[in-house]
Amino acid sequence: MLPAVCWNIILYDHWYGGGYPAMSQSVETISQTSLSLLNFHNLADKFTVLWQTIFHFGFWPERSLTMFKHYVVEMFPWLIPLVLVGILVFIFSRRQWSKGKWLYLLLWILVSVFLVLYYGSWQFNDNPDISRFTIGNSYTRYWLPFYLGALPWAAEGLWRLATFLFRRRLVKPIVALAVVGLCCWSLHFTAVGSEEGLKFTAERQVSDYDLWSEVLSRTEDNSIIITLYHDKLFFPERQVLVGLFDNHVMNRYYGNLLKKWPVYYFNFRFSDDALEYLNNRRLPPFGYKLEKILDYNEFALYRLQSIEEQAVDSK
Repeated sequence: MLPAVCWNIILYDHWYGGGYPAMSQSVETISQTSLSLLNFHNLADKFTVLWQTIFHFGFWPERSLTMFKHYVVEMFPWLIPLVLVGILVFIFSRRQWSKGKWLYLLLWILVSVFLVLYYGSWQFNDNPDISRFTIGNSYTRYWLPFYLGALPWAAEGLWRLATFLFRRRLVKPIVALAVVGLCCWSLHFTAVGSEEGLKFTAERQVSDYDLWSEVLSRTEDNSIIITLYHDKLFFPERQVLVGLFDNHVMNRYYGNLLKKWPVYYFNFRFSDDALEYLNNRRLPPFGYKLEKILDYNEFALYRLQSIEEQAVDSK
């Protein structure tokens, strides 16, 4: 932990800092508000601030349950039944009780409920296809403590089921066979279970390298690329901003950057009507238009062209 704390202080000026400014601000607000609770003044307001800060994405239990269904029940259909069996057997078997096991169960439940409600209340999609619920979406990594914490209970459930259904001499072979089967299923799911499987990821890496080379060959070393999905592909060879043209504040900011550096936009290709709308109505008030310089499959690279420069070039 100490190296992580040291690097957080170096990079973010706080031991609890992180790469997400909203998260760092939330932690600071929670810390300050929690300390102020000691003076018992305006407690209701302070608890409201804490609640709104902790549930930064809102508090929507129904949405959280829907996300839980997609990313736990449907994605790992064997997990929940085995976990439930393991927990129920533990609860009703007093001989297994111990402070350590009860503490583990309660902590795991508390952490899991918080993570499901916290991240499940907000809907986000790393997969460009928003209709797909795949392992590459952020829920699976945010809920890793739930998955990992569930495995001991799943193992207990599997053992108890085998003990109940088969003779004693068959229990170990059956459990071993079941574990091998689950490992094979998991490997298959990890490799080809979705468009984000390892096989398809490896194939995309070859294509991504070609794309990376094409974009870098058409952009200056000091240029800035605005993108929504490809920030990790172009950084650190190019400075990167994650964004679109749907926010006037950011559109103005792009125009200010354009006064000092070359700026590009890379994302899904605009239709002719969308590009005409951007160039004739939305972007000119901020001093620039878009000029397409590269088509790559369904994507395109656009240069932000200053309207003043266009006027000079036309002369």
